Amino acid sequence: PPSRLPTLPVRAGVGPAVAGSPGGLAPRQQERIELDLQKIRDENDLDVSVLVGDLDLEDVTHFRSGAERLHAALGPRAHDAVLLVVAPGQRRVEVVTGSGVRRRVPDRVCALAVLSMTTAFGGGDLGGGITEGLRQLADSAGRREVLSPAATKQAQLAVRDNAVSGSGAAPAVDAGHDEVQSTGSH
Repeated sequence: PPSRLPTLPVRAGVGPAVAGSPGGLAPRQQERIELDLQKIRDENDLDVSVLVGDLDLEDVTHFRSGAERLHAALGPRAHDAVLLVVAPGQRRVEVVTGSGVRRRVPDRVCALAVLSMTTAFGGGDLGGGITEGLRQLADSAGRREVLSPAATKQAQLAVRDNAVSGSGAAPAVDAGHDEVQSTGSH
């Protein structure tokens, strides 16, 4: 189903997955981004939402916290969701990732996506910049393997059989490293 953002203090209002601001996205650009979002959800199994519009903030230095509040307002989805907030009038871009998807979309990828987007925005291409940023996020997340119905059933049975019999190797667990983030250059 299409991603739904909650109604929060955003000057532009909020649409199904892409909110447009006056002078922001043309209808054709918005359609293109909607198609890109659907493709990402289908092919990458990545829950991504895009908000285009200035946030109603007293001070733009609080932009990150405003974007984080919007991300948290996604509710239970927030853990596994990515929110891209583009505020053309405030000249700000923010990518907020849930803790469940940070391994697939690490901070360094988000930073590169923001750099690509702001370069395109500087050239006057709002829609193209967003599309490029989404592509980079999706590439990082990787593609979801599409299984035939028979292969899906076989995989489900294998998981069930292992759970029932206790046979087979236990899945690898990388405990304690879910929140690792890059903090500098290497």
